[in-house]
Amino acid sequence: GYPRLWVGPETASAAEVFAGALQYHGRAKIVGRPTFGKCSSQRDVGLSDGSVLRLTNRMVWLPGGESCADVGIQPDRVVGTAMLRDPSRLLAVSMALRHGRGAKVPPPRAEPDAPAALHQEMF
Repeated sequence: GYPRLWVGPETASAAEVFAGALQYHGRAKIVGRPTFGKCSSQRDVGLSDGSVLRLTNRMVWLPGGESCADVGIQPDRVVGTAMLRDPSRLLAVSMALRHGRGAKVPPPRAEPDAPAALHQEMF
């Protein structure tokens, strides 16, 4: 099977281009929610009054020639926001994608600190 790359509304810029390139070339399945839609690069310019002007200095295009600006990367498999917050559900969906649609996906757990626990476990 293909690697799964999880994305969501917080996925932006270079991460979107990476996901889009993998998706375009068929090297990974994109799972999650649509991404932010910022396929560009900015540069901050300090002004004499102390304010900052943010200039877009590059637009990034995906391998197929399209831009993800304002539309984001659309996942191959869209999952609900609640599922993205529960590591056990993420694992279950990954397994279901890998082993077929008939695989059992457990119901969501009431675990509000799941992202923090996952972060601690990973780092």
